[in-house]
Amino acid sequence: MKRKIEENKYFQIGFTAFLVIASSIIFYFLIYKLGLIYGYLKSFIGFFTPFIIGFIFAYLLNPVVNFFRNIIPVELTVFILSMMPIIELRGGLVAAKMLGVDLLPAMLICFIGTILPTPFILLFINKIFDWMRNTRFVKLVDRMEAKGRSKFAQIEKYKTFGLLIFVAIPLPGTGAWTGSLAAALMKMPIKDALFSVIGGTLIADILMAIFSYGLLGMFI
Repeated sequence: MKRKIEENKYFQIGFTAFLVIASSIIFYFLIYKLGLIYGYLKSFIGFFTPFIIGFIFAYLLNPVVNFFRNIIPVELTVFILSMMPIIELRGGLVAAKMLGVDLLPAMLICFIGTILPTPFILLFINKIFDWMRNTRFVKLVDRMEAKGRSKFAQIEKYKTFGLLIFVAIPLPGTGAWTGSLAAALMKMPIKDALFSVIGGTLIADILMAIFSYGLLGMFI
């Protein structure tokens, strides 16, 4: 009996020592491989970001869609939503799916709605900002310029191609509005900027159509 108690005691000591050593190794790995772990975690979250955004848009747009459903044509609702900053075609295509608009008309409406403000932003936003600096809206101008300039690093390295990719990725903080604003502040040639924004918007239109009418379409 006494021997059995001693064996249990040694087992507990050994098991405790094992846990301490294993915990120390794991802790060491977490500390010195933190960058690697963060990279994998960031990639994992990045993969699911479009799904998360799609569900958020569907949730937020649902009351808007229901409100306008019987007031104006559904196509006009989709067009107006696609023209709005932040929402753009990302939300427009989700709304189109919720309203039962066919895929190809929805893609065309969302593309036109998203791209329509671009020439005006490229041509006039700097002049509008200069005027607004002499009004009470100067702080708003500073915030909008700061947002546009924060995207410079993502665009400047590859110029027009960088702008195209920036607009094409349908994630928060990207898109035609922000891309056009950044291009205007960078004083990128209008033809180059317009080509990049149109091309990027077309790619985003295709990606969001696949997502909204494919993956997300199974749930809404």
